[in-house]
Amino acid sequence: MRHGIGLRGLAAATTFALIVVIAANGAPAAAKAADATLVTCIGTQTTNYSPGLLLTNQTVHKSGTNEWPLCTGSTQGITSASSPFDVPHIQLSCISPLGSGAGTQVITWVHATTAPTSTFEWTSTRSVLAGQAVTILTGTITAGLFAGSSAQQIIVAPQLNLLGCLLPPGVTEETGTSTLVITAA
Repeated sequence: MRHGIGLRGLAAATTFALIVVIAANGAPAAAKAADATLVTCIGTQTTNYSPGLLLTNQTVHKSGTNEWPLCTGSTQGITSASSPFDVPHIQLSCISPLGSGAGTQVITWVHATTAPTSTFEWTSTRSVLAGQAVTILTGTITAGLFAGSSAQQIIVAPQLNLLGCLLPPGVTEETGTSTLVITAA
């Protein structure tokens, strides 16, 4: 069972994500961060689960990709970016698809002539606000383009449909908005 949002939902969820960031950081901090923003990317995150998520914990293979087709503010000529992820053996269920944790992802930037990368080391939190699952990854770019800069990724997806979790195949895909902001440290 696929679980995602359409274009109208993408716009609404992106607006919601920005409100969450302002609420979490305070408007003055958000305004100050905007002055130091190196690049902002907006797009989607698609997560695949095999086997699909059910109500009970089980070992699943979680994989997917962040696709950011729109990046702005970069003086590096970046137009878009992507970042695949792969977690082969993780205990998950529909009730607890992701709590807090830590990880690393490699971001590939699309530039007019090259495809530089950045390594993003992060810690995450996940909460449910207004029927949306909001995951915030906060950390540092540790290598590559923008090394030493701060980064934050906000993923907003509809809460999983628990009816889809009752019987196999369960929830096999989840799609939501993904916003990536890199700021000068």
